[in-house]
Amino acid sequence: MNHDLEGRLREALDERAQTFGASPQAWQRVQDRARRTRLRRWTALTLLPALATACAVALVVVMPGGGGPDISASTTKVDDPVAELSAENPPVGEILSVPHPDFAGSTVKIWFSGSTRDHERLCTELQDTPTGGRTAFCQPMDPWKEKQFARYLGGTDTAMPAPRERLAYGAARPEVAAVTATTDDGQSFPGTLHREGGRPWPIWTVPFPGDAPVTAIVFTDEAGQVLQRLPRTIPWDCDGDRTPVGTGIQLPGGVSAHLHAENCLVFWHRGEQAGTDFGGVAVRGEPLSIRMTKQKQPAVIWGGPGQSATGGLWYGYTGKETHKVELRLNDGRQTSAQTVPDPWGQGVRFFGGKIPKGGDPNLDGAVYLGYDADGGELWRKVVPAHK
Repeated sequence: MNHDLEGRLREALDERAQTFGASPQAWQRVQDRARRTRLRRWTALTLLPALATACAVALVVVMPGGGGPDISASTTKVDDPVAELSAENPPVGEILSVPHPDFAGSTVKIWFSGSTRDHERLCTELQDTPTGGRTAFCQPMDPWKEKQFARYLGGTDTAMPAPRERLAYGAARPEVAAVTATTDDGQSFPGTLHREGGRPWPIWTVPFPGDAPVTAIVFTDEAGQVLQRLPRTIPWDCDGDRTPVGTGIQLPGGVSAHLHAENCLVFWHRGEQAGTDFGGVAVRGEPLSIRMTKQKQPAVIWGGPGQSATGGLWYGYTGKETHKVELRLNDGRQTSAQTVPDPWGQGVRFFGGKIPKGGDPNLDGAVYLGYDADGGELWRKVVPAHK
């Protein structure tokens, strides 16, 4: 990876960490997590803070069979980010394009690069913010193990708020005849195996409803026998909590913060989840203050188009010593918000406010600053511009 691209990746990962609760909503992330660090979050999206940031928040999402560290990646606002990545990772066979479930007219692109001798890579490019931000990356493919018939590459299944439809995808061996997303209560959602286009391996894609409690992606042979299951760990993101808990903490712009079961924090806006923090590196039930310490973040912030419920708001939480948070956009405009203590004994304080009209801190760049009760600066968090 060249130094410029690596630097952009690191910046993109740090920026995307604010999309969701740290890594947000994740497929099984135990196996190979140390080898394939973030690229949710995003993301993304999304992601989820500390998701593993680009993809973060958060979250990188990894299922059994994931390869080694990412060969190359970029998150950018340019019109055709796939061009740069495909130039460095030329496609073997055709690039597969499938409709993006979150953004009308947008597609998710998936392709193979390299060879067995040159270490095959599985690549993807997709839009991950409403403002047109896109993520592109390649994941090396380790040789197939004897009982390994499929591997997960990525998807839109970590998006927040939960979309009407999610999409997961990856690579499969030729023996696989069918792929299906399943739930514990017996629901199933068939996917597609794309064998055409001169690719070295079939590509599988599975769409399923955004609120479906999918627990596994199942791969079967022509006789219907199960070859492999890629378990989807139900994200610790309050998927089962479809309504706010209590009155919560009311923030400007109609956003409210609520603490659900096992200290799962959810921001709600107009009846939809607008940001989730389920810890990522935290243990279930661990206080928010401990999560923030583990993430080494002075504040966990959602703000701007693609990062919050609406492009005009910013909100989040910070340490209990912080009494005011200031947002300085790179165009010179700024705003601030007083923090309020949490009523749940989490050791943090919450804040929220409106972003100056037309501002996009995650695209244009910004600086967040935290101040104590006497006005002294406690911390600052720099968000680089991504244009």
